[in-house]
Amino acid sequence: MAFNGEIFEILSWLPAKAIFRCMSVSKSCNESTSEQYFAKIQARNMLQKNDNAFFIQQNSSQKYKGKLELHVLAGEENSCGVPCESLNFMKNLGHLLGSSNGLICCRNTNEFHVGGELFICNPAMRKWLLIPNPGRFEGPNQDLNAVLQCNVGQSDRFPCSYLLMVMAHTEFWSSDLMCKFYIPNEGIWQELGLVNLGARNIKFYIPRMRSTSCPIGFLLYAREVIFCWPYIVAFDPKKGTSRFMKIPKAARKCDFGHPNFKMGLFKWSKGNEESICLVTLSKRVFTTWAMVDYDAGLWIKINKVRALAMGMVEPDPEIAGFTVLNGDSLLIATEKRVYRYCLTGDWRGKRAEKVRENGCGANVFLYPYSNTLRTCGDGMTHFP
Repeated sequence: MAFNGEIFEILSWLPAKAIFRCMSVSKSCNESTSEQYFAKIQARNMLQKNDNAFFIQQNSSQKYKGKLELHVLAGEENSCGVPCESLNFMKNLGHLLGSSNGLICCRNTNEFHVGGELFICNPAMRKWLLIPNPGRFEGPNQDLNAVLQCNVGQSDRFPCSYLLMVMAHTEFWSSDLMCKFYIPNEGIWQELGLVNLGARNIKFYIPRMRSTSCPIGFLLYAREVIFCWPYIVAFDPKKGTSRFMKIPKAARKCDFGHPNFKMGLFKWSKGNEESICLVTLSKRVFTTWAMVDYDAGLWIKINKVRALAMGMVEPDPEIAGFTVLNGDSLLIATEKRVYRYCLTGDWRGKRAEKVRENGCGANVFLYPYSNTLRTCGDGMTHFP
């Protein structure tokens, strides 16, 4: 019994791909890892480890599939990854909207939306869960802004171990967004009400949760015309209230009207502390700020570096997209390649590390991925 307990503990810290390999050669490993309890422990343990892979999704309308790629970080190829069957399934049927702790949220690109307009899948397990249509939005073809966050902590309002939230306009001229979250064990959507994003014409960007332990609030930023500063809206789904926050003062000097200007909000962690960070790309210069006081809205500049000084292969790199990986590294996609640049430590002599090739084009989203056994919820089935 003690031996089986030791196996259980060791395997629970391995990625899903490595676990499946152990299951195929050992009966005791197969027995220890087949229970739902083990899947919960393994998914929880993976939250404490760095993400070792990422998806690249071509930026296009959600009703179209677009190009999709999965890349594993160097040195992790033998222990992390998903079957080709799973990747082909996602390429043929889905447009990726979010990734959290091994689960992927996709927009169903099937012409008839058979079974639902959204679905959640675990590509490592070859399983998925169709999600019914949220309904009561402006039109069936409009893009949905989705939030998928695992390990949010159960409560009366959020009874499941993950949060799936969508936001979209209910009226063409309205700047407010209707917010709904999905209850998997009941198979229904529940309205949280309208989110006030201000009176101006808003461009919505991918929201980020402020906390991974509970849905205290997520943050998004909206960009208006070049005469107005971007700003951040913090929404508390438990209370149904929103709060406006300023971006760092130095960030307001960026040329927001420049065609190559980009900005993003991401999770930031240093030591045991966790916050959010703001990354801007203005005139080929990356600048990163971390929020040090959420209540006061205080920021601190972490890093500022020119793209040309990062040591990329391209002499004049065109940036296709970027994200923050594991709270300390900037993952940058150019038109042809993907690089990783460390945001912490001494910047002098630091160079970007080439990770993989980029085959998804000149405008992409990047989503960190963790290889887990987390279940999609009651009613999940194997890929057809």
